[in-house]
Amino acid sequence: MATQFLVVAFVVLFSASSRRADTLNNTPLRSSCSGNYSTGNSIIRANIDTLFSSLNSRSPFSNFYNITAGNGTDTVYGLYMCEGDLSSDDCRSCIGAATSDILEQCPSSRQGIIWYDYCHLRFADQNFFGIMDSRGFPMINPSLRSTIRSCLSRFYLDL
Repeated sequence: MATQFLVVAFVVLFSASSRRADTLNNTPLRSSCSGNYSTGNSIIRANIDTLFSSLNSRSPFSNFYNITAGNGTDTVYGLYMCEGDLSSDDCRSCIGAATSDILEQCPSSRQGIIWYDYCHLRFADQNFFGIMDSRGFPMINPSLRSTIRSCLSRFYLDL
């Protein structure tokens, strides 16, 4: 029984660790935007641009980062998180796509979040650091779904 468990664990870990930058799909799964700012408010837009630039520059060095940009009512808070086993190049690629795509999907928004298979990015004009956000959605790696199901079926048949 322990042998079958090790086989299942090996297949799952090997499949997950074999991702490479050229095979990642940096297509957004979902996004959410709220709170529009006046298009004439160049201060908050400049702070969002500064925030995204800082997040992009940090992504090759860490799979998680949070930072603020600006002061007073135009302060913007932001963070990104990449999967823990994602390489630095893949994290950089995913966050680069996120900072670009969120500006397209959430133009003139004071708050936004965008999810990908391997990372997500969030920004807001209110401090959300350390506050749980339950707006997420269930995610299953589609490339592993059938592999896991098959291995688990064999495992339970051998019991």
